[in-house]
Amino acid sequence: MYCGTHDVVCCTMCIAKNHRACANVDDVSAAAQTYLDISRFQALQTNVDDTLSALEKTCARKKENVKSLLGSEQTIVKEIEELRKRLTKHLDDLEKKAKTGVEETRTEFSKQIEDEVKVIAMTVANLKECKEKISKENLSSAEKFVYLKLGQKHLASADELLVHEQILMKFTESKDLIAAVMQTDTIGRVEEDKSRKVVRSGVSVLVDDLMALSKSEDIVKQMNQLVIGQCSVKELVEEIEVRGKRRLLLSWLEDRKKQGMTDPETHTALAKIYVDKDTELNDTDIRRKTEKFLSTNQYYDMEDVGKYCGKKNPRLACSIYERYHSDMNLITVCNDNAFFESEARYVFKRKDPHLWSIVLEEDNVYRLQLIEECVHVAVDIQDPEQFSTAVKAFMVADLPLELITLLDKVMAGSVFSEHRNLQNLLILTAIKADRSRVMEFIERFDNFDAPDIANIALTNELFEEAKAIYKKFNIEIPPEFENKS
Repeated sequence: MYCGTHDVVCCTMCIAKNHRACANVDDVSAAAQTYLDISRFQALQTNVDDTLSALEKTCARKKENVKSLLGSEQTIVKEIEELRKRLTKHLDDLEKKAKTGVEETRTEFSKQIEDEVKVIAMTVANLKECKEKISKENLSSAEKFVYLKLGQKHLASADELLVHEQILMKFTESKDLIAAVMQTDTIGRVEEDKSRKVVRSGVSVLVDDLMALSKSEDIVKQMNQLVIGQCSVKELVEEIEVRGKRRLLLSWLEDRKKQGMTDPETHTALAKIYVDKDTELNDTDIRRKTEKFLSTNQYYDMEDVGKYCGKKNPRLACSIYERYHSDMNLITVCNDNAFFESEARYVFKRKDPHLWSIVLEEDNVYRLQLIEECVHVAVDIQDPEQFSTAVKAFMVADLPLELITLLDKVMAGSVFSEHRNLQNLLILTAIKADRSRVMEFIERFDNFDAPDIANIALTNELFEEAKAIYKKFNIEIPPEFENKS
């Protein structure tokens, strides 16, 4: 049955119960002949599909909302903890101030009492002197009169001092503070942030409308209108990224870049799109364009793009972190992806003793792999400062055997092969840590300080090695060591 008055299809029971007084009640077949609109029926499928899609998006956003609530909870808990810390600090400050006040009051009262004790002592001395004088015999009447007056004066002073008022201290609590704390049953309220909800919901609706546009020029035009009047670039980019449609932004973002826009959101989104294309397409031109953008653009968010590249293309992440000298981020990416050669080259290039100490510390589980790559990379090092910083770092980290391996490799074929100080250092390190190789180095090298090295070898009872140096450089062997072996 169909009720035309209320435009609703019902069963016969509902018609009898709820539409008894309605005039336009017909059988469904008869109503179809009169009221069926074929065009509206044909549009129903599209409307259902659109509604289902919208409901799916709404459901997805609500699920994201649940996740965001967890983040909000964590933030609020931290805020509560910070509030507690501030309150505790304030109470600590009040306690400290009160204790200081107690000490100052006690000091003041103590000084007052000590001053009174001094006066009593002086009066006692005066009375004893008076007693001594009046006890003498043969005093003249004049003397007796003088002592009488003096004695009466001292006694009067003593009478005033005999009144003892004990000074006590007491503490009176701040009733306002106690009332404020004890009568408060909460340190804050947790409630819905309606302002964020409204703004976010509005942008979502606008982006949904934007997604319905079919022509790219229409999308660019609509994006410009959105950013100018109704939302920020950040909000627009976030809403489109949530839908997995970041590449729709490409032409619009590039237009903004050409217009001279420098906001981080525009350039960060561009960087991510270029990284996506470079990762998915094995195209040399795209790779060059991406690398140039990441190495020259100064407006994108380094942390955001670096983290994104760490998941999509770790080598690009390394190039970003190297550009900005983000040491710990670069080390993390290299360790996670076994880029130890890249890490070694970067550490050499930085010439930073602190960075060397981090990568060479004993609890670094990747230290051996990195040292192995440092040995290979060292041969290519041209900068003396880079190499000297590395050598000092190995010495500070107490890695003599690894230092021997590093220097041996460099001495075998690099610009530092004939470096006197390095030859000296290698032989001396071998004397201390690997005596079995000292003779090998003496025979290989010609530019070390022979007399000094020979003396050190003798001091360490390496007599054969010392003799080899004397013989190689035509130095006379000291008589006391000539027969030692």
